[in-house]
Amino acid sequence: MNATISRMLTYIPSIGKQPEDVPGLALSGSGASASLTDITLYVSVSGAATAIDLHSRSVSQVTGLLPSGVTGSVLRDGPAELLLWNGATSGVQSGALPVTLTLAASPLWQILAVFARALQSRRRALQSGVAQINVRAANGMWLDWWAASLGIARHAGEPDVLFSARLIGTTLEPRVNGTAIEALFSALGYGLTITDAAGSFMADVAFPANPSGGFTYSHAQIAAILGQVKAAGVTANISFLSASSDLFSLSDTASGTTPGGPFVYGSSKYAETNWA
Repeated sequence: MNATISRMLTYIPSIGKQPEDVPGLALSGSGASASLTDITLYVSVSGAATAIDLHSRSVSQVTGLLPSGVTGSVLRDGPAELLLWNGATSGVQSGALPVTLTLAASPLWQILAVFARALQSRRRALQSGVAQINVRAANGMWLDWWAASLGIARHAGEPDVLFSARLIGTTLEPRVNGTAIEALFSALGYGLTITDAAGSFMADVAFPANPSGGFTYSHAQIAAILGQVKAAGVTANISFLSASSDLFSLSDTASGTTPGGPFVYGSSKYAETNWA
């Protein structure tokens, strides 16, 4: 938002580019840094970045979204979209904490901010819409639409990040060989090691300690995924590395393919109901 306002001011004759501003938000934290880009505030602690969307939020609301280890003090409340990096309107707006962000206070900036917010909102909507035509960037209902087109169903409670990785890994990415299968499960957050043998392989599966979105695939769902990506005619012996380890074996003599194209070798008959 700040860069948008700056660009608008550039084309107004006899108007200074530096806004009238007052201290608005003080950020502090050991080993932390921050940067400000348009209407997004990025705060990094130990290499982990948190993106805070300033759209339609107040300065005080922003302080409640700061990551652990970073403290925010409200010096003057107001629309967070009017926050500036030490009065700068362009160029690099980032640095190590502590730092004080200022708040644009002039009426001209606040009036222009109304138009800038509207333009930014339209741009965000367009970018989101364009992203949905790419299966790798789609989310929500559009991800479900792509999945339905490829013959894949979302499991109850399966978050977008995992569903997208599973959808792409079982239909668009290379598979069949052990390296590809291990990469698929790594994208899902699972440790999987494959040991090949003649006409079969052993798949040792380790569940994640912190599953994405709190979602964990069941033994049956994992078996179904392996059934989709293994080669036809190859037996997959699945060992779950847990206190109550079970052993499943997947084998078939069919040469059918899973959805996604003729290059997908495996059998689509391994539905979860077969392993309930």
